[in-house]
Amino acid sequence: MTDEKTQSETCAVPPVTRKTLIIEVLESRPLAGKVLREAFGLPCEECVVAETETIEQGARYYGHDADAIVAKLNECPAKPLSSGQQDVST
Repeated sequence: MTDEKTQSETCAVPPVTRKTLIIEVLESRPLAGKVLREAFGLPCEECVVAETETIEQGARYYGHDADAIVAKLNECPAKPLSSGQQDVST
């Protein structure tokens, strides 16, 4: 047995989907804002609509492929659980 933990043991973050709110991604994946800005030119970190808009809606508004954005965001590491938090993704 090793001390290494799998992602499901250390992260309480579900995968990003087209229906995920942008704010949820920004809060749960520290590099998401940078990826959205640099890879797709999306200013989601500064946008108030990020609180109510899904990845799919934002992609459609800016003329991007939502599936490409979702794939890239799922490559972003999630925030590790802080001590005392439980993994709710299972």
